[in-house]
Amino acid sequence: MNILLLKESNAGEQRVALIPNDIKTLIKQKHRVFVESHAGSAAGFTDDEYTSMGATICPSPKSDKDYHELFTHKDIIVRAKRPNKSRERQEAKAYMPGTILIGALDPHDPH
Repeated sequence: MNILLLKESNAGEQRVALIPNDIKTLIKQKHRVFVESHAGSAAGFTDDEYTSMGATICPSPKSDKDYHELFTHKDIIVRAKRPNKSRERQEAKAYMPGTILIGALDPHDPH
């Protein structure tokens, strides 16, 4: 499976859904892991730590086309928390049918 780890977009959010050691485990299980650039920075992990465990770093999306490219051919998308409103709107347009989203999505948050 192709797994994508997204960078958190809410101000003050310092968590990351997967740490580099998790990547190592997923790679051993024959998954391909893609990490949005700087996804682990706020939690103290560098892109180099993720690549050393076998992940592929992807640039952060800036346009609808970038979001589409980032989300294409990803079976699972992982994040720690629901994205901010702006990013959520962008991502919603790019999700592919059948993609599994894993994360705490704050169903009671009115944003």
